[in-house]
Amino acid sequence: GYKYLTSEFILPGDDFINIGSKVIGVYGGLELHGKPTNTPWTTLNTTIEEGTSTITINGEVDWKVSNEIVIAPTGYNSFETETFKITAISSAAGISTVTLNATTEYKHWAYSDGTVTVTAEVGLLTRSIQIEGGAYGKLYNESFGGRIIIGDSSLGRGYARITNVEFYHMGQYGFQEPTDPRYAIAFLDSGPITSLNPSYIRNSAFHNLFAPALGVYNAPNLPIENNVFHHCIDYCIQTATDNTQIRQNMIVLNKWKTGQHIYEGAISAMESSTLVLQGNRVSGAERIAYHVPSLECTADRTTWYSDNV
Repeated sequence: GYKYLTSEFILPGDDFINIGSKVIGVYGGLELHGKPTNTPWTTLNTTIEEGTSTITINGEVDWKVSNEIVIAPTGYNSFETETFKITAISSAAGISTVTLNATTEYKHWAYSDGTVTVTAEVGLLTRSIQIEGGAYGKLYNESFGGRIIIGDSSLGRGYARITNVEFYHMGQYGFQEPTDPRYAIAFLDSGPITSLNPSYIRNSAFHNLFAPALGVYNAPNLPIENNVFHHCIDYCIQTATDNTQIRQNMIVLNKWKTGQHIYEGAISAMESSTLVLQGNRVSGAERIAYHVPSLECTADRTTWYSDNV
């Protein structure tokens, strides 16, 4: 399998908690706040054909030359996802025109006839703060990147407030048990999110991962909002806790290495209750987009599940 021997790191005072290597262990407070962007992701304004190097997107974005972007697929192949660097950009009248460093290999639709809408998402991957799993000779063979765990120990109970941060080469594949979820970021027994114990993940980008991006276990009320996820392995977001608030996220190219999980989702929340799922867009998932609990017939769908694609 993918489980490799790693250096042990035993938390002081907790000889039964081994958080391993290539890890940021949070048992107090973590604050990571990059330079804000006004648009973490948007949609194409005009269909782009194969061989295109200039695209138009909705909104007057504040993206910069040399930033990396991802364009979601609108066909049947999840690997029609494409990434580019920006070489020029201008905005006017609610539209931005972006020049790419290469030409597109695939067609990406921006189509609506009033009944059917098929529009590719375009997400910003670059942020001013980058958390990266360090490179080594067997990185790609072993799929062993970095990770952040927010947990509970005798040292204290952790919380994390994260905005406008880029996570690259994160996650450690093969470690997915709820007691040891080595995702890019995992909340494990960190307790309810309250005004006294605040946590959130907002306006950030996760890409080129070796495992799922986010795992939420016994951390009720966590907001996960306005993020971009590109190239997650197995799940992108998995929650097994109450009132996880998943809003306005873009997910693209969700790959699966384990073949038996046919009906698992890019967003997986079957063990969650009172889930909030609003305004998310999933494209290019090798399994299904959403694997979530059903709602009662009398439930207010606009409160819990709405506007997901």
